[in-house]
Amino acid sequence: MRSSEPQPSFFDDESQPRPNARGLIVVPQPGRPLTKGQQAFNRLVRRVEKLRMQLETRKRKLEADLVFQAEHIVPRLTQVTASRKALVRALRPFLSDARLKAADRRILKRLAAEHLSEIP
Repeated sequence: MRSSEPQPSFFDDESQPRPNARGLIVVPQPGRPLTKGQQAFNRLVRRVEKLRMQLETRKRKLEADLVFQAEHIVPRLTQVTASRKALVRALRPFLSDARLKAADRRILKRLAAEHLSEIP
């Protein structure tokens, strides 16, 4: 089920252009230091860029987690559900079997009910 094409991103909005934060930094002019406001602006621009990088890292991790879930978790859950259904079907003939003690039938009914409650 793998292809040579990269999987499209679940989180990226490709229609929105990203501004270049480096172009927003205020640089001092010769003989003129930056004002406190300009320094604060530069600090905030650096912080925004750092947060943007953290967001990108988080997005990549979440996408990898989604791919892992689709490839590994969902098939296993499907298999577990099928196994539970098969077990309940196999127990059905014994639930009304008069040869079993009433206590044993209650245990089997409780077991079947537990497995049925776990089936989505």
